[in-house]
Formats: sequence, structure tokens, C-alpha cells
Amino acid sequence: MEGFSIQKHEIIFEGFLVRQANYLQEWRRQWCVLTPEYFCSFKSRSDYTNPTTVIRLDQCLSISSDPASDGPGASFCVTTREQVMWLLAETPHLRNNWMARLGRQLLPCDEFA
Repeated sequence: MEGFSIQKHEIIFEGFLVRQANYLQEWRRQWCVLTPEYFCSFKSRSDYTNPTTVIRLDQCLSISSDPASDGPGASFCVTTREQVMWLLAETPHLRNNWMARLGRQLLPCDEFA
């Protein structure tokens, strides 16, 4: 998405994940960033311009894990109407951390009242 950028102060959570490419279905290590409005992936760390993927969190339908992937890597899935994006974290702990942080951003504030 050319021209799109994230400001450092907007970032809630960031780190490397392995992401399955949309078209070639190859797995690529990407720097992923979560903000209050977006989940983005970038080719490199600390360059928050021209993301390879941008998901508006208000378009997200679900976040789910693959219970069979509790080995050395741990996969999870972010689903929107337009795409299903599989991601792989280095450990189940990191997967759970990403899923929890994504989930908190998806819940309306009044859910916590």
C-alpha cells in the first residue's frame, strides 16, 4: 500500500512473524505492527512505510489459532471478508500474546464496563 505509513507513537505491539503470502502461498518473515486501527506487515524492521499488508481492524471477523501448532512455531489466523491471513509465531507464548493484543483491539470499549 504505497503512501501508507505508521507513526511510532501509534504502535501498540510489534515483532517478527512469518506470514503466508497472498498469491504465491510462500512463507515470509515480516515485521508486524499493531495499532489501534490497523494490523500491518512490513518487509523490514523500523521502516513503517509502504506495508506489504494492511488490515483495518474494524474489518476483522475473527482471530483463531491452530491447536495442532503448539510445536516450535505456533500459527494463528486473522480473517476478514476479503482474506484469510495465516501467521506463524516463534513460540505458542508469542502467538498467544499477539492473539490477546489483537483481540483487545477488536472488542468495543463498552465490553469492559
